[in-house]
Amino acid sequence: MKKFLLALMALPLMMSLASCHDDDELPDVNINVTYKNAVVVDHQVYVVQGQELGIESIVTTAAQEGKNATNGAVSYWLNGIPVGTTDVQPFAITLAPEWTQETGSFYIEFVMPVYEEGCALATAYARVKVNVVASADDIPSPSDGEAPATGQTLDHKFNDK
Repeated sequence: MKKFLLALMALPLMMSLASCHDDDELPDVNINVTYKNAVVVDHQVYVVQGQELGIESIVTTAAQEGKNATNGAVSYWLNGIPVGTTDVQPFAITLAPEWTQETGSFYIEFVMPVYEEGCALATAYARVKVNVVASADDIPSPSDGEAPATGQTLDHKFNDK
């Protein structure tokens, strides 16, 4: 009886030492961002002073063929100040005009849950530098010789495999 009682008392200890599978696959996604009234040059966004800046869409796709991925509600921050959250696709937002009234730069950040088929849930965070220039002539040429783009793809890797 004493052995049975001892085994019964040791059972919860053994159960607490059991662990979950710790090799959950994290998402491997591309996050495509399309801007309004702005161009992307060398991973930085440029907007002409006084123009309304916005994000027209954020689309998350799986980096691996045959998998599906998407994102949830997107929360936007400017220089660390929350400016809004949208949970309706295409997750668009237009910034208040005062953000582009003076030349200089600021950062736009966005945070969103990412869902990929067969992977653990994850949260994506991105921070993009926005440069406000006096005129379109002040926008630099891309270093790769390509024309400036109106959007960019952020390769978001949650883990290195």
